[in-house]
Amino acid sequence: MASGSKELRRSMFLTKLLMALVLIAGGTLAYFHLQEVRSWMHLGLEWIRGMGPVPFFAAMVVLPAFGCPVSAFTFTAGPTFIPQMGTVWVCVLVSLSMTLDLALAYWLARYAARPLLLRLMEKMGYKLPKVAPGDHTGLTVLLRVTPGPPLFIQNYLLGLAEVPFKTYILISAPIMSGWALAAVLASDALVAGKGRTAFIALGLVAGLVIVVRMVRKRFARRQLEAADAAMPKGQNPNHEIPNPKGGTATGGAGLGGAQADRNGDNRAGGENP
Repeated sequence: MASGSKELRRSMFLTKLLMALVLIAGGTLAYFHLQEVRSWMHLGLEWIRGMGPVPFFAAMVVLPAFGCPVSAFTFTAGPTFIPQMGTVWVCVLVSLSMTLDLALAYWLARYAARPLLLRLMEKMGYKLPKVAPGDHTGLTVLLRVTPGPPLFIQNYLLGLAEVPFKTYILISAPIMSGWALAAVLASDALVAGKGRTAFIALGLVAGLVIVVRMVRKRFARRQLEAADAAMPKGQNPNHEIPNPKGGTATGGAGLGGAQADRNGDNRAGGENP
């Protein structure tokens, strides 16, 4: 398991490095060939628009559940279909597709492909947690707000951990739909040059970042409090220890009082201190 985890970290590092190199290369290409890049981008958007919204959003439901990056859809849905359908309908369809994709991935992990996905997760170095019923909500929130595994891996882990579907979908759908809508609005604003839409998208992203930070801090604090409560009193460094000389002491002071008491016992027995 340790070697598998090491290989996983190495693989993730190489993936991030490759993504950084691709972004740098893409940025350099766009800088020196801006007009050509814009032409290619518009041709691609026109091709997707020609396919129609039904195949596009059907693919958005199915493909991310099997590992396709959801960003491939969220960053193209806005500039492709907002001019044709309007912002409201595109946002509704993106949210609906995102929710159905989450449900599909959960069904695969919990029922349809559970044995296969269990072996796949172990091979990839992910250890399936044993989750108590009272921790289902906390696990779901932490996976959604903590950077780490890709979306489909998060969905598989929650399904394999047997998190109830109601808990899973009520927490996951709003969080993931919020990020998806921010990407839709931002990409449409960048392509079409809409200052107001860009402002709304940036505000949504800023709000999501603030909420995520607050939630992470809250759950971290709750974990610390739970760990302190579960720690035996004799092992808790902040627990007050009765002082033999009266009052209370903590940590080293308590040990010093115990040492002084032993010295007093030695003198009472006639031994030199």
